[in-house]
Amino acid sequence: IGDNFKTNRYEWYINNDQDVATSFTGDAYRIKKNYSGSYLPSLLFGEKDMPAHRVELAVKHIEGADDHGFGLCFGKRDVNNFLVFLIYPNGYFYVGRVSNSNWTALKDMTESDAIRKGNYLPNYLRFVNDNGKWDFYINDKLVYSRNASIMSGKEFGCIVENKQTVD
Repeated sequence: IGDNFKTNRYEWYINNDQDVATSFTGDAYRIKKNYSGSYLPSLLFGEKDMPAHRVELAVKHIEGADDHGFGLCFGKRDVNNFLVFLIYPNGYFYVGRVSNSNWTALKDMTESDAIRKGNYLPNYLRFVNDNGKWDFYINDKLVYSRNASIMSGKEFGCIVENKQTVD
């Protein structure tokens, strides 16, 4: 799946209520959150894609909380079971698992000079699952590797935490 977010050809969820406003800006899928939880729009991957795949996402923090993350969600089964690769506008990243709504760090919050700090600056996240090994990149710099673990689901997408706007 490749999506440049110029149109909604993959039918990403569109919403506009007091909690979340999602839209297409012409070059991005914009998520504006007005509540403190997590928002995780995602798409289902096929079975043949699960043993080895790569997921890339260009993200820009537009406004809001600079101490909460945004980025990739992967291996998502539902809103209570998924994995995340988050960056923070203040220069940190985090890799974690959510299982039955309980968060567990796979890589604790870590500062990285690979992250472009601030608003309107693009950061490129890449998650590579290569038959038993996971690699995590920020702006083409490898920031974390580990042995693969079980994914509870087959959905992949993005995540935005707390009150912030992200493209």
